[in-house]
Amino acid sequence: MKIDTNRTSLDSLGTVKTDATEPTTSSSAGRAGRPAPADEVQFSSSAHLAGEAAKAAARVPDIRPDQVERARELLDSGRLGTDPYSLADALIDRAIQGD
Repeated sequence: MKIDTNRTSLDSLGTVKTDATEPTTSSSAGRAGRPAPADEVQFSSSAHLAGEAAKAAARVPDIRPDQVERARELLDSGRLGTDPYSLADALIDRAIQGD
């Protein structure tokens, strides 16, 4: 089987590249030479909500020192990390409850 990768007229997605140097005219410009209306983008309310959530997440630090200190204290006191079965139960319970 031969794979021909020397095709310069095709890009990596397999679409044909054109060598046209002339700008093409828009069919919506009309014959009177009026400019085409500007394109417009409208985002849904879900997209706005996702954008706001991403901004809020970016404002929160990646490491929360207060939680690290709390976990360190629990680990040092022996109340954390001693019973893997109770940890598994707690993780399953939280997953079921949606926390």
